Amino acid sequence: MSVLDQYAKQISGERRTKTAGTKLEASLYNKFVKHCNERGLNTSEALRFLVIELLKEPTGTKVNQIKEDRKPEITQVSKEKTTGHLQPFTVNGQVPCPLCDKWMNKKSYPRHCRDIHNITSGYELIQSHLEKVNQMVAQQRKKTEQ
Repeated sequence: MSVLDQYAKQISGERRTKTAGTKLEASLYNKFVKHCNERGLNTSEALRFLVIELLKEPTGTKVNQIKEDRKPEITQVSKEKTTGHLQPFTVNGQVPCPLCDKWMNKKSYPRHCRDIHNITSGYELIQSHLEKVNQMVAQQRKKTEQ
């Protein structure tokens, strides 16, 4: 007996609904539609009943463990004012990224570090690659003096 068999053509009294869409490979979709049709259900009803069944799982199951794994880590954020910490490494409003080997706008540098390199602080990135940063700064200053 399938999980969906027990729900075949049951009607719920609850009227408020939200839509939960998903995309499936064609072969998987066709199998699912066939499975639903054999039980007299449309795909929306079947998905609804599958979600209901999934959420009935007791605490400590695989589903709840996955949910726990997805919780973001909470880190302590320093409240200290950090204005000017990139100033010694700034040349013409640009700051070097030692990992990309490129120069970035000083204002967008923290976002670049966070989004591209998953590093929470631009200063942290610079300090961890200080030798390369100093070389990049020296080369850039030479170019601007010429």
